[in-house]
Amino acid sequence: MPVPGAVVGVVIALCAVLLLKWLAIVALVGWGAALLVRWAWRRHRGEAAPVLDAGLDVLLPAPRAEAPVLPDEDCTWCGLVGGHRDLRGRLVRPRHAHAA
Repeated sequence: MPVPGAVVGVVIALCAVLLLKWLAIVALVGWGAALLVRWAWRRHRGEAAPVLDAGLDVLLPAPRAEAPVLPDEDCTWCGLVGGHRDLRGRLVRPRHAHAA
């Protein structure tokens, strides 16, 4: 007994819809994973200070005023004035700065 063409067309259309649904889900999961990795990377690495070029002073943000250096922030191991700081300007403990 031959299968009607309409039934075959409906089955193919349903399979295509299911395939597209799974491809969309995989794409959304990949996009979410990429955002999560990007957020974690920025949180771990911090943001570098902007580099000012002679002709781009208007386009780039102005540098932030640095906090005054207190005498108790000096490194207790090597005596570095102001202590060791990460990319965001926060103090880093001497044992982490001198670990290598």
